[in-house]
Amino acid sequence: MIYEEKPAHGKKGITVKVFNNNIEGAISQLKRKVNLEGITKELRKRRYFEPNTAKRRREMSEAVMRWNKKKDQIFETVREKRKTKKKVDKKVAKKTTSD
Repeated sequence: MIYEEKPAHGKKGITVKVFNNNIEGAISQLKRKVNLEGITKELRKRRYFEPNTAKRRREMSEAVMRWNKKKDQIFETVREKRKTKKKVDKKVAKKTTSD
């Protein structure tokens, strides 16, 4: 009889089935699932104790970096729109002067 242990936190663990004794494929699939879940990143974060002040400082700097990235994307789209508008305006100006 096989007994299945249930984790205390209510989530099931990551499982990978091995087909046709293809262990290498199963390992790569497991690595992919672990990376998608973010387990390795969390383990690196929890390796050492991080005081609350350092945690707040890190989270604030991450938020600033996210905002700067989003702001750069917004400004880039605005620049592209202005460039296309200038091109269209030049074409319209040429058409009106040639008429």
